[in-house]
Amino acid sequence: MIREISHLGIAVKDLDKTLFVLTHTLGLATPVIREVPKRQLRLAVIEVAGTTLELLEDNSHSGRLATVTRKKGEGFDHICFLSDNLEEDMKLLRQR
Repeated sequence: MIREISHLGIAVKDLDKTLFVLTHTLGLATPVIREVPKRQLRLAVIEVAGTTLELLEDNSHSGRLATVTRKKGEGFDHICFLSDNLEEDMKLLRQR
């Protein structure tokens, strides 16, 4: 059973600039930036008013996020649910 939303993924063009705006405007602590060299990805997880946001910056030229961000701009990428039984939840969702 899907228990809750874990986080929302948001694609950004400039992670540092986005974090600066969020932390200074909303008075939030600056999160740790993680590097994923294999995917040329930088990401940070930040809590905003009880909601967890995963901010993703794709520095590859041909990666999915880089392509979408280049064509459509920054924005919502994914939602992550926490599940007690992923296989069963996927089966139920496919049936709907």
